[in-house]
Amino acid sequence: MSEQRLPVQLECGASVADLLEQVSEGRATELTPHQAQCPYCPVTLSRLAASWRAVEHLRAERVRPSAQLLAWVMHRIRAGLDNRQVKLDGEPGETRISLAVLISLAFWAASAAPGVRQVFRARPSGRELSGNGRARSKRDRLVSSADLRIELELSIVYGFNALVVAEEVRQAVLDEVADMTGLQLAGVELTIADVD
Repeated sequence: MSEQRLPVQLECGASVADLLEQVSEGRATELTPHQAQCPYCPVTLSRLAASWRAVEHLRAERVRPSAQLLAWVMHRIRAGLDNRQVKLDGEPGETRISLAVLISLAFWAASAAPGVRQVFRARPSGRELSGNGRARSKRDRLVSSADLRIELELSIVYGFNALVVAEEVRQAVLDEVADMTGLQLAGVELTIADVD
C-alpha cells in the first residue's frame, strides 16, 4: 500500500509549496486568517510539519566525511601548491607536465590496484634542474625525468600479501604514467601504513 501524496494545490486554492515554505521557516503554527478558517490548511500544515521534522533531524546530524575523501581533498590542495614540471619528449615544440598531474595519475592507479584499501599520500621526489629552489617562474621549476620517483603511503586490505600488493601497485603506477605521458619513472617508493 503506497502513501497518498499531497496535491499541488488544496481544494481551498492554497499552494502546498507555500505551506511547505511556511513550515520550513518554522511558522507552521502561525496561521493566517484564511488558514484559521480553512478545513484543509491546518491539516496539511500538520502533515507537512511532521514530515519536516525528519528533514530537520537529518540536517542537524553531524556528517563526518570519510578519511579517503579528506585525504583526496588535501591531496588536491597540496598539488595546487606545487608548480614543478617535467619536460615530455616530443617534437616540434616543448611540452611540460605538472608534477601534480603525475601525482593524480599515480594516486588513481594505486587506488585501483587489488588489495589497496586507501591511498593516504602521493608525492614526487626528484632533482630540480634549475632555479636552486627559488623559482622566478614556472619555467624555472623543471624537474629531471631521469630520477623522478613517486612516493606513496597507503593501507591494504587484510588478508592480502603486502609484497604482492606492493608489486602490483608499483606496476600499475609505472604503467599508468608511461601510458598517459610517455615518462618512465625511476621508481615508485611505497610505505604500507595500515592494514584494514
